[in-house]
Amino acid sequence: MYLENKYTHWYYNIISRAKTRVLGEDVYTETHHIIPRCIGGKNTKENLVILTLKEHYTVHHLLTKMVTGKNKSKMYNAFWAMTNIKMNKLTPKQFEKFRILASITHSNLVKNKWNN
Repeated sequence: MYLENKYTHWYYNIISRAKTRVLGEDVYTETHHIIPRCIGGKNTKENLVILTLKEHYTVHHLLTKMVTGKNKSKMYNAFWAMTNIKMNKLTPKQFEKFRILASITHSNLVKNKWNN
């Protein structure tokens, strides 16, 4: 199902680590389908893993590089939805912080482009 490439290797490293670790109750987590439902994965215990938000974002990005054809389009859609829907779970204070950091970074990139 998945291509044999470095992204698949990285994906399964993250999944394997997550299956065996214990996170504190104060850590925000999300449930991830190892084989996404949109490409045939089921809601079974064996197909679910608890990931941190950063890991969840990362594995969805990796999934876009692990498949081809229609599945690639499905993974792009899932990643797009995650970045535009799930990330909106930020508090207003968190959103402000990240928006300011993104703006500063963008400004510095533009400034450096014009200075080079």
